[in-house]
Amino acid sequence: METSYYCFDQVNQMRATLDNMAMIKMIAEAGIDVITAPIEFSSNYIGDQDGIFLMCLERVFGTVENEWSIIDGGYEISKYRVPFIELKSLYPLFTGEKRIEYIRNLTLLLDVKVDDYYFYSDVAMEGELSKDCFFIRIMNGAGVFSPLLEKILFMRNEVIKTIRLQKMQLINNLKRIFIAKLAIESDIEVDFKSDQPWEAIYSGVRVQLQRSVGTDSLVYEELIMLLQQERRKKLQGSTNSEEAA
Repeated sequence: METSYYCFDQVNQMRATLDNMAMIKMIAEAGIDVITAPIEFSSNYIGDQDGIFLMCLERVFGTVENEWSIIDGGYEISKYRVPFIELKSLYPLFTGEKRIEYIRNLTLLLDVKVDDYYFYSDVAMEGELSKDCFFIRIMNGAGVFSPLLEKILFMRNEVIKTIRLQKMQLINNLKRIFIAKLAIESDIEVDFKSDQPWEAIYSGVRVQLQRSVGTDSLVYEELIMLLQQERRKKLQGSTNSEEAA
């Protein structure tokens, strides 16, 4: 029986190509269109994927700028600036120590240490967040890049998720303040705890008004309408009393 073997260069070509395919798959799962504008994924040698890595970053974030590249002890080190405008929306959501800790944790997500598993085709990365961008330093470009991109995309998702959740919490708090204002103006006593669900608040208002609502689907707009109706009744009653006097 005949036996065939792959040489070292062929194995590295396959590893590099699979690495490219993994990166393209990651950005596709992140919502980036790679169908109408496909990315060539074949590589001739290990380390050839840096172009695909940067292309994937640009597809997700925008134009990536090379700050500098040097050779240190036989290893290439490159620094890149990656735009990330969402950071400008993130920073105002935190203050003091909480902000420092959150940024520190995000920065740690961009750190990828050299893994001995990849023998001497390793790539390491360090990151740094800025106002509307982040910087990454890539050490030893001859290696596997998909773990780096995976870390960067995970950091991106964490930022976007945090902004969405914090904004939702802010909106809900503003809604509670508005409802509390209407309730006070209508002489309605309701417990407005920060973790109180809308259903409980709505039920409390309904009990205070001794009214029934023919739906279990309780929404913010219905609650506002009910309170506004009660406030108008109160104002009308005050007006009538003044006229009678």
